[in-house]
Amino acid sequence: MAQHVDPNRWRGTVRGRLLVVALLFLAWVVAIEARLVVVQVIQRDRWVHKANNQQLRKVTIPARRGEIVDRNGVLLATSVELPSLAVDPRLALDPKLDRDPKLARDPKAAVADLCAALGDCSPQEVQGLLAKFDPEQRYLLVRERITPKQAARLGERYEKGKLKGKLKLPWVDLSTRPWRFYPNRELAAHVLGTVDIDGRGIAGVELRYDKEYLRGRDGSQVVLQTQGGVALQREGAPPTAGNTLELTIDKYLQFEAEAALREAVATHQAAAGCALVIASRSGEILALANVPTFNPNIPFGQASDEQKRNRVVQDAYEPGSTFKVVTATAALEQKVIRPDDIVNTGNGRTRIGNHTVSDTHAHGAMTFREVITKSSNIGAAIVGERLGRDRLGRYVISLGFGKKLLPDVGGESTGWVGSPTTWRDDTVQTVAYGYGVSATPLQLAAALNAVANGGELVRPRLLRAVIQGDSRTLVARDVIRRAMAPETAAQLTDILEGVTVEGGTATTAAIDGYTVAGKTGTAQKIINGQYSASNHRGSFIGFVPSRDPVVTILVMLDNPHGRGYYGGVVAAPAFKRIAEAALRRLAVAPTINPIPPVLVERQAPHQVLPVMGPVQPLTIVPARPLGQGELLLPELHGMSGRAAVLALSRLGLEARVTGDGVVTAQEPAAGTPMEPGSSCRLWLTRIVPNPPPGPRP
Repeated sequence: MAQHVDPNRWRGTVRGRLLVVALLFLAWVVAIEARLVVVQVIQRDRWVHKANNQQLRKVTIPARRGEIVDRNGVLLATSVELPSLAVDPRLALDPKLDRDPKLARDPKAAVADLCAALGDCSPQEVQGLLAKFDPEQRYLLVRERITPKQAARLGERYEKGKLKGKLKLPWVDLSTRPWRFYPNRELAAHVLGTVDIDGRGIAGVELRYDKEYLRGRDGSQVVLQTQGGVALQREGAPPTAGNTLELTIDKYLQFEAEAALREAVATHQAAAGCALVIASRSGEILALANVPTFNPNIPFGQASDEQKRNRVVQDAYEPGSTFKVVTATAALEQKVIRPDDIVNTGNGRTRIGNHTVSDTHAHGAMTFREVITKSSNIGAAIVGERLGRDRLGRYVISLGFGKKLLPDVGGESTGWVGSPTTWRDDTVQTVAYGYGVSATPLQLAAALNAVANGGELVRPRLLRAVIQGDSRTLVARDVIRRAMAPETAAQLTDILEGVTVEGGTATTAAIDGYTVAGKTGTAQKIINGQYSASNHRGSFIGFVPSRDPVVTILVMLDNPHGRGYYGGVVAAPAFKRIAEAALRRLAVAPTINPIPPVLVERQAPHQVLPVMGPVQPLTIVPARPLGQGELLLPELHGMSGRAAVLALSRLGLEARVTGDGVVTAQEPAAGTPMEPGSSCRLWLTRIVPNPPPGPRP
C-alpha cells in the first residue's frame, strides 16, 4: 500500500530553514551593532585618535620675530626665510609608497635616499638620523637650515615625481623657516645679544624683550591629508608678528666706538676693554662696545666666555681715581672744602690703617682743585676723612652705586658698596680715592653724567621706541633723583675741565675747539689676594662740550701692558677719537672760538630786497631713472653741518662729516639716486665773513 505524502510538508521545512536564516541574520545584525557600539562608543577615542593621526597633521606656523633697528631706522637684526628640512618617518617606512617594499621598510635606505639629495651628510649625521628614525613618529627635524641648492634638489625630487627610477618623496617636508640674521656681524653684539636654535632670545636685548615685544604669537594650521601625504585642506589661525624695537644706538657712532676701542686695546696690548657713549641729557646710550666680542650669526655656544662678557654692565671692580668725582661732589655739596682751599699732601706717601697710600709725585701743599686735576690719592683721603662715613656714603648711594641702572639687558652687576654705616675710618679714606668699593663702567659713567646734567641722575637706556604697525611708542627720559645741586655740578664741571688742560692728567683727551671735562682712573687689580704692581685698569670718563654737554663717554682698558697703563695714557686718546666722531655726527658747533654769526638786517628798507642779478630756479635732475625705493640726493652746499645732517637723516641717509662749519663739498653729487640707509660724505669749512671797512679797535 503506497505511503501518503503530505503536500504541505515542504512548507514546514522551508519555515524552519527561514527561521534559521533569520536567526543567523539577526545574530549577524546584532554582532554588527555590537561591533559598532564597541567601535563608536567604547573604543571611540582610540579610533578617532588613529584616524586623526593618519589624516590630520597639526603644523605650528612660527611668528615672524620683530626687527631691531638703530635710532635712525638702520637695520640691526631681522629674520630671514631660509629652507629647513624635516621628514615623516611613518610615511618614509610605509611599503605602499614605494615599489620596493624592502627599500621602503628599511630606515637605512630612507636615510640614504635623503642624504643623497643633501649631498653633504657626515657619518655622524647619518648615525644620528638613524637613531632618531622612529616609525611611530610623524615629524623629525633633519636640519634647521639647508642651502638653496639643496632645497632645489629636494624640491625637484618632491615635485617632479620620478628621479633616477625612484618615486617622489611624499615623506619629505621642505619648508621655509624664519632665521635670525644680523647684517652688521659683530657690530653692537653685546647690545643685541642673540637667539637660540628655536629663535628665542638668550642674550642682550633679544633676551630682555623676547616675550614682551619681539617674539610675537605663533599661528597654527591643521592639514587634512591623504594616506600618501598629499594635503587636501588647510585650516588654522595666522601668526602675529613681533614688534620692531628702535634702539638708542647710533650705528655710525657704534662703529666709531668699536674701531677706537679695538685700536686702543691693540696699541696698549690690553687683555680687554669697553667703551660707552651716552647722550648726556636723555640718558640714551648711543654706543656700547666691548673687546673681545662675538658674531651673533654664529651659534652662541661657540663664543668664549670672554667674548660673551658685556664688561660695561658685568665688570664690577675697584674704580680708582674716577671715583674721586663722588668724593668731590660730597665735599663741595656739604661745603667741607672749597675749590681753592689748600690741602697738604706732604711728601707723597702716607699710612692709612694697614695700607701705604702714595701719589705719583710729591705735590706738597695743593688746592682742592689740584687734588682732582692732578689726581692726588692722599688729598682725596684727607677730604674723605673730613666728610666722614655718613656724608660720603650718602652721596655714594645717591649717585647710583650699589644698584642696577640699565633695564634693557640682563646680567648687570650691582657692584658693591656695603653699608656705609659699617665702614671703618680707614675704609672711608680708601673709598674716597676709589678703593674698598666696586662699581661697573655703566655706574661710573652715569654718576659723571649727573654732573653733566646739572645734578640730575638720569637712568641710562637702550630702548628708544616700540613700533607696532603704524604706532610708535617712545620711551620717556627717566630721572632717578637729584643727586646734587646745580651749583655743585657747575663747580665740579669747572674743576674737571682742568683735567684735560696743561697740568692735568688727561691732556690727550683735549679736543680743539671744545671744552672737555673729565676724570682719569688707574686702579690696581687684585691678583691672588694682593694688589698687583703690574696689573691695572686704566680709564677715562668725560663729557663734551663741558658747558653744554651733548655726550658723556667712558673708555676702560683692562690690563694694558704696552706704552703705559695710566688712564690718561691708554684711555684718554680713545675717548678723544670717539668724542670727535660724536661731535661730527651730531653737528655740534665749536665752543672755543666759535664761528662768528652772520648778521643781516631784520627788515629790508621799504620791504624790498636787493637783487644782485637774475635768479634761476635750481632743478635737480636724476643722473639716471630712479629705481624702486630710491630717492634723489639733495643739494647740500652752503648748509650748516647740523642742517645737512638733519636733512639726510629725514631721508633715511647717513652722513659722514669731515671738518666743521658749512658744507663746501659732498659726495655723491646732488641728483644721485640713493637707496635708504646709504651714506653721503660731507666736507665742512668755516666761513669767516670779511671785516667791515674802517679802523679796527
